[in-house]
Amino acid sequence: MIPMIIGGEQYRPKDGSIISVLNPSSGEVMDELGCARLEDVDQAFKMAKDQQITWMKTSADQREKIFHRAATLLEQNLDSLSNLIMNESGSTLAKSKHEVSYGAQILRASAGEARRLYGDTVPDDKDNRMSLVTVDPLGVVAVISPFNAPLALLIKMMAFPLAAGNSLVVKPSEETPAIAAKFVELLHEAGLEPGIVNLLQGGGDVGQMMVDHSNLDGLTFTGSTAVGQKIGASLGRRLKGLHLELGGNNPLIICDDFSIEEAVDQSIFGSFFHGGQICMASSRILIQDKIYEDFKDMFLAKVSNLEIGALDSDSTFYGPLINERAIQGAMSTVNKALEDGAKSLSGPLQCDGLRMKPCILTDLPTDSKVWHTETFAPVINIRSFSSDEEALKLANDSLYGLSAGILSNNYRRALPLAKGIRCGGVHIGSHPFQSGSMTPVGGMGLSGIGKSGGKYSIEHFTEKKWLSFNL
Repeated sequence: MIPMIIGGEQYRPKDGSIISVLNPSSGEVMDELGCARLEDVDQAFKMAKDQQITWMKTSADQREKIFHRAATLLEQNLDSLSNLIMNESGSTLAKSKHEVSYGAQILRASAGEARRLYGDTVPDDKDNRMSLVTVDPLGVVAVISPFNAPLALLIKMMAFPLAAGNSLVVKPSEETPAIAAKFVELLHEAGLEPGIVNLLQGGGDVGQMMVDHSNLDGLTFTGSTAVGQKIGASLGRRLKGLHLELGGNNPLIICDDFSIEEAVDQSIFGSFFHGGQICMASSRILIQDKIYEDFKDMFLAKVSNLEIGALDSDSTFYGPLINERAIQGAMSTVNKALEDGAKSLSGPLQCDGLRMKPCILTDLPTDSKVWHTETFAPVINIRSFSSDEEALKLANDSLYGLSAGILSNNYRRALPLAKGIRCGGVHIGSHPFQSGSMTPVGGMGLSGIGKSGGKYSIEHFTEKKWLSFNL
């Protein structure tokens, strides 16, 4: 049974509900998960609260060393960690290895941020008074992480709040619990004192207990917009710190001055990496009408040859979706789009177990619910545009605002488009699926609240305090 880790001790509840953890590629049961009960959640928050002051007072030098040691341990355990990610999440081996390497990069970036918790001296309005501004951690931060990047996103969500001096109560997705337990073990091996990070396991009911807990000072959640809205409503009433990275319905604009072949390759990677189970996936591809037919023919030909096979094969582009619910949701979305008048360029929807062939929809009316829906599967919409004004209108025709891409070699054309798109990040010359350890990643609208990465995470998980001295 995959453990919880509370106060540095591995713990497996003897009663309570049990969840079977499946390998999405084979369908086999990998392990079992004992779900946390209320007393476990209480104990985890008590440990975090008790240890937070100690961690806050730990020197920047010590925090930095722990993060660097943890990064080194990740790299030394690349093969075993990559295989665990692959088997739990249905990721290809190449993606899994990238998660480990990127996780180490995030830890090293966080180590640097531990040394940059700068305050200010402020010119005062009163004679004989000196004013300082200090940067203090929020306190106890809850982390609820997703399945689609079960190590990389987990580390990003944990490392920056830790660097700022917060203690953590963490719950990974019940689909990918083992890699989270292994990472917390590596943190302790790197020298992190017990109780600073506490790991709970379970489903949405455990997450709800975390959201409702009286010792919670802040929370970071990555997942669906529907769940994020419920969390935001709860914590908003209690005025708690909140960071939400939610869904996306991301546009990729392809202009006629860009190479069609390169645009096809960018579109395939941005749309179908990890089976489209990426919040920054290119959901809506907008192609200038002058190149639409040529793009469509080349795109369809290349997509039809994508390999969806063994996860440890270099030729496999993506593997299975995470579970049967994901398949059923994607099928329902495609059927609704066809009912609303869309056409499928890729033919009938094809599934082999949890492996779904790419689905390319066109002629979908923009008043269809599907045009405004995040599919989180290998399903995309493509359509043409005749002017930059039309492209911008189509790109902004969404309640989401996470990421966008503009494929153009004319920066005097691309920059006004980029400035006009309402979202958290616009990437000129590439697809919307971009991330970075130091850059501000996050969205607008239904895509979330706040930014993650480098100093932007630190700002989000700290408070400014004014100290005045009467001289």
